[in-house]
Amino acid sequence: EAEVAFRVNPDVSATTHPKIATGLKTSKFGIPWREIVEVYRTAMSLEGVRPIGLHCHIGSQILETSPFEEAAARMMELAGEIVGMGGEIEMMDFGGGLGIAYSPETQAPTPADLAAGILPVFKDGCQKLGISPRMILEPGRSIVADTTLFLTRVNVVKRAHVNFVGVDAGFNLLARPMLYDAYHHAVVANKADHKPEEKYTIVGPICESGDVLAKDRTLPKVERGDIVAMLDAGAYGFSMASVYNGQPRCPEVLVGGGRAELIRRGEDRSVFLAGQIVPPRLLK
Repeated sequence: EAEVAFRVNPDVSATTHPKIATGLKTSKFGIPWREIVEVYRTAMSLEGVRPIGLHCHIGSQILETSPFEEAAARMMELAGEIVGMGGEIEMMDFGGGLGIAYSPETQAPTPADLAAGILPVFKDGCQKLGISPRMILEPGRSIVADTTLFLTRVNVVKRAHVNFVGVDAGFNLLARPMLYDAYHHAVVANKADHKPEEKYTIVGPICESGDVLAKDRTLPKVERGDIVAMLDAGAYGFSMASVYNGQPRCPEVLVGGGRAELIRRGEDRSVFLAGQIVPPRLLK
């Protein structure tokens, strides 16, 4: 038998960027929560299929625990209906989405805060139903985001209506600022102990006006050759990188214990044609 779990769309607002809110009724994800019990019932009647649980995921970069608590309560309500009709619940996956503090001013919940919010809902529901399902969480970003710095070198400082810092990497390598207006803290790495002096907007080499990595940041005096570090680039950083605009992807280096070790080679421009095939008819 194939064990299956069903993704629930709980219609819960995650108070995050609309592009990464995945638990609203208008989202493409999951089965509407009002239909789940009937879907589960149908699956229970099928040969070769054994329904074992429920899954939901309400969004990403969520900075409060109340949406998780609301989703957990809805999941436990559905579990109660399923158990009441003779179904089994062996696992409950509450998804991920726990956010981090990308900016110094942001307050983010800790894993302990999340546990304090949803564990009572889960435990109380399980106790009332007499079940002991496995609980699954997907903490992704909150584990890896702060493990990585994105380093880029200053090519030019342009003083115009805005002080632009042109660097050698853009949204082809760090897409979040362009996609989600996301904030990544910027540090002039070789001047980390210098006092901030002026406001700058850090831009990449991609031929779009949206290629802005950081806007209106107060930094030490920036000069050609300086190294800018964009912090907290470990989640949705390299995994979203592309070769757009003919820009190869960068190498990755593991730093620890006083050592720096190459763990991913940088690409050269041969990657642009590596996977392409010219149909023989075009060579005649």
